[in-house]
Amino acid sequence: MSSFSDYTENLVLTYLLTTDSVTRPTAWYVGLFTAAPSDTGGGTEVSGSNYTRKVTGTMTISGVDTTASNSAAIEFEAASGGN
Repeated sequence: MSSFSDYTENLVLTYLLTTDSVTRPTAWYVGLFTAAPSDTGGGTEVSGSNYTRKVTGTMTISGVDTTASNSAAIEFEAASGGN
């Protein structure tokens, strides 16, 4: 990941530099794209044919490696159409 989205950058700045509340997401999702989004948004997410974003499991974060990992494999159904 090269950078956070602008939305996430603003949440982090709000959390760190103000006394305003920031609502934490209740779930994290993984999606598939045919064209990568930039940090300002965009991109082309796959659509149709049984495609849905997948919720991740419990995340583990390592401060030493500054990485995050998911507790289980994320699997998508086989494609059955175009896009």
